[in-house]
Amino acid sequence: MALEDCSLNDLGFIGRWFTWERGRFLATNIRERLDRGVVMLNWGNLFPSYQVEHLSHSFSDHCPILLDTMRVRWNDQCSYEKLFRFEAKWCLESSFDETIRRWWADISGSISRKLERLGFQL
Repeated sequence: MALEDCSLNDLGFIGRWFTWERGRFLATNIRERLDRGVVMLNWGNLFPSYQVEHLSHSFSDHCPILLDTMRVRWNDQCSYEKLFRFEAKWCLESSFDETIRRWWADISGSISRKLERLGFQL
């Protein structure tokens, strides 16, 4: 097997069991797990709190795979911070582009500050 020959481990996943889907009708629908996260054996020592998630697909026939290496993040006061997650379905809203442009123009400061504030607003 290729993974064994290259000394790679499958990271597993949460979410839907498949990453690829073809066919819109029940009789012709095919679902498979074609995409996966794999790592070298010592990678787990660097990122012990990882999580791989199969996200919902929208435009592609493949599901995006999210590799989260920091599953939980703590701020300076030792309290949990919710990590930002971008939802692709937001792009389908007709007013999305204009709303982002307006918010971006209204936020002052560096690019990282603008991105942080934009994330809060989203």
